[in-house]
Amino acid sequence: MARAKSSARAVTSSKARRRISPRQGPATGHIPSKIKTFNDLCQEIALIRRRGYAVVDEEFELGVVGVSAPVYDFKQRIVAAFNVSAPKQRFGRHLEQAGALAAKVAMEFSTTLGAPSEPAARPPR
Repeated sequence: MARAKSSARAVTSSKARRRISPRQGPATGHIPSKIKTFNDLCQEIALIRRRGYAVVDEEFELGVVGVSAPVYDFKQRIVAAFNVSAPKQRFGRHLEQAGALAAKVAMEFSTTLGAPSEPAARPPR
């Protein structure tokens, strides 16, 4: 179920593929998830790395959407995730904008913690 949360996806995005266990794979539970296989999880992580934030659309709770972006420390480790969630009816049409803003805020937090100011400078761990 943790992979259905945008914050869990953002935190997992720092792991190298070889360090992601198939046990961390598909979300299970009563709510359908777009991540059904280990390969789906790896593809989602690659997307999160490219755009800088994770998105969930009713994958954790029906009617709720959210975005999260990883916050890095001075050692380039993810130490937190900046998360925003809301009812889909009010927030669903704004996920990409919210994700970009979440990534910007997370970058500001990261820089304050001593992380490099450019995401490309952060190699996947």
